[in-house]
Amino acid sequence: MNGKARSPSVPRQESRKTDRSQTSLRRKAFAVASRLESLHWDNCKVAYALHAARSYAEQAMEDGHDESTILDAYRQALQYTHGVATDAMDRGERSRHELANPALTIYLARCALAKDGKTVEQRREETRTRLREKRRKAVAEDQRLHEEALRLAPEVAAWFAERSREATPQGSPPSVIGPTTAASQATSTGVST
Repeated sequence: MNGKARSPSVPRQESRKTDRSQTSLRRKAFAVASRLESLHWDNCKVAYALHAARSYAEQAMEDGHDESTILDAYRQALQYTHGVATDAMDRGERSRHELANPALTIYLARCALAKDGKTVEQRREETRTRLREKRRKAVAEDQRLHEEALRLAPEVAAWFAERSREATPQGSPPSVIGPTTAASQATSTGVST
């Protein structure tokens, strides 16, 4: 309409997939950035910058680092830069109301992440392996809980049958009833369950 041809380089469907994964990664990066903010304690001499923290988290996740590693690297860098800022304040180079620039913290955290000596693909493969193992454990736990429920079902049914017999008035034929019926019968006859 405006005289510009659409770019045929990226098919529309593939572009949507890329946009979706980027949006998901950006959301996750904002969540990690909010956790980074919680690492700044009350008297922290280092300023917190949301966009710098989000950028750091997003880049680290793109490089295949998991959240706990990202937080640990930032925590260590923050302790160092807080110490540097405190020393500068003690020497009189900085006033009590000035906060240190967060750029050094982000830089040191990125350097700490890069020291593991792994490639991006190796880290991503480790992440995939860890997630597969987590899913496998979740499936095994679901199976164990299902088997436990099947094993306990007869005991639970017997318990409800016993409670319904106790709640049935004398002289009435015993019948198997559910827990709500037993409770209503108990209140009408004055029997406590």
